[in-house]
Amino acid sequence: MIWYPYEQLKTMKAPYEIVDANGVYLYTKDQKMIDSVSSWWSVIHGYKHPVINQAIISQVEKFSHVMLGGLTHEPARKLSEKLASWLPGDLDYCFFSDSGSVAVEVALKMALQYYMNRGDEKRTMILALEHAYHGDTFKTMEAGDDEDYHFVLKAYGASPYVVHIPTETAALEEAFEKYHDRLNCVLVEPLLQGAGGMRMYDLTQIALSKLSAGTADIAAHLPADRNVDAVFFKITPERVNGIPIGLFEVAFLDRVYRNQVHVSLHIL
Repeated sequence: MIWYPYEQLKTMKAPYEIVDANGVYLYTKDQKMIDSVSSWWSVIHGYKHPVINQAIISQVEKFSHVMLGGLTHEPARKLSEKLASWLPGDLDYCFFSDSGSVAVEVALKMALQYYMNRGDEKRTMILALEHAYHGDTFKTMEAGDDEDYHFVLKAYGASPYVVHIPTETAALEEAFEKYHDRLNCVLVEPLLQGAGGMRMYDLTQIALSKLSAGTADIAAHLPADRNVDAVFFKITPERVNGIPIGLFEVAFLDRVYRNQVHVSLHIL
């Protein structure tokens, strides 16, 4: 049996049985449908794209996957270099993970450990926005502001480690003034809160003026002087040429890499 996401199993309708896909279309035995969400935005160039299919086939003939723990290979290196070439400033290093939620978890772990490595153990708080969505793993649910997820988290009580503020400049400045010496990061969805109701806002440019807008979630260190000290970008598949596999990465500044002495990130 399959436990289908975002469904109540007792009341859900039978899902469509897909037997083929091509371009923007999905096919059942007797229907042709437009995939308007590109399989949750991972197939933005369409199914059976000849260039993408051939690239996958060529790679599988060599190897389909080799972990980066103590090993490396040219495809990962080339992708890292290309991604870094598109990113602003000295965002030079890429950490690959297996989903958008985990990519945010990685960034949050890096933000926390950055300060732990520097002996600053009081910076344990995340500043996030109301109506935010950052994923459905435990910490990303806590950092987000989705009532469906917070309903489950009520069993733990209010988190002392996450502060949610309205998407208003005054609220942002007040939070900086009140929590700046306890924050290890600011977590935002630039310009648009999609899952929160397609809410447009401009706090990203106000709060994080050194960052470029239009990327996926950003977890940015916020030291006491309010300047951006280190930056992590989470890049999701729709930002990486629509590769139809789970490809997520966290890019971060060279100086973060140099300061992350003896980092050990355990991704579950």
